Amino acid sequence: MFPRAEGDAAAVPPAPEAAPRRFARKGGGARRRAPGLVSGGAAEDLTAYHVKRSRAGGMRGWKKKAHVPMARTAIAAALALALFASGAPSPGAFAAGDPVAGKLKAAVCSACHGPDGNSPDPAWPKLAGQGAAYQMLQVHAIRSEVGRANPEAATMVPMIANLSDQDLKDVAAYFATQVSTVEAADPELAEAGRRLYQAGDAARNIPSCMSCHGPGGRGNSLAAFPRLGGQYAAYTAKQLRAYRDGARTTDPAGMMRAIASRLTDADIEAVSDYVSGLHQAGR
Repeated sequence: MFPRAEGDAAAVPPAPEAAPRRFARKGGGARRRAPGLVSGGAAEDLTAYHVKRSRAGGMRGWKKKAHVPMARTAIAAALALALFASGAPSPGAFAAGDPVAGKLKAAVCSACHGPDGNSPDPAWPKLAGQGAAYQMLQVHAIRSEVGRANPEAATMVPMIANLSDQDLKDVAAYFATQVSTVEAADPELAEAGRRLYQAGDAARNIPSCMSCHGPGGRGNSLAAFPRLGGQYAAYTAKQLRAYRDGARTTDPAGMMRAIASRLTDADIEAVSDYVSGLHQAGR
């Protein structure tokens, strides 16, 4: 997450019409499709989020989200410099992996993360669709026991002890090619989470989450910013609290720790719940 450049009014090109966004009812019901563009002028991003049924039995559907102009190139460059300056391995160091080979090697991961990277338990993160570079940075931190010292991460140390760097790259490449499932956001929390995710809170110096993680929560694989869309709310909230408390230090230049320090428990609950249902068609 990062604030947009001061005074940046660069136009954002219209979204492509080929891949309309969509959402599904909780429980695997029929999927509705939202149009790719809104008539009447400017294009809007219709990335959707799943919501639970309301108490009245209704169903809230996709939400329209207007593009927010941002100097994305400048943001990516600044954050990449912060990553390299932090002393962490560069994302490019983990770029090569064979997803076909990784499918077999990922068997050791399946008990916790699921055979396709969709974990059956909120205690363990979904890895399906997660950028390979981000996965490798986290595995590096867990294996070196620097930046992610917690009981859950500690359980991974013996699991990856006998895997070579190439093995890990292959596994990461495999999970990166899988499609993440999506959770159902709570409509009582989703709107507050949406505002924080899309716009941040300037009064508290909290930048929008989507500046780094994207409108659909897909992250930025080149910069190794993680995918958040579809991730379990409980897991995301736990990581935000860990950043806030200083227990997790894998963020470049302390970026997430600085942001999380300004988040209240209510903020964390709302934004974590919102991103759990955030998705884009086919992702």
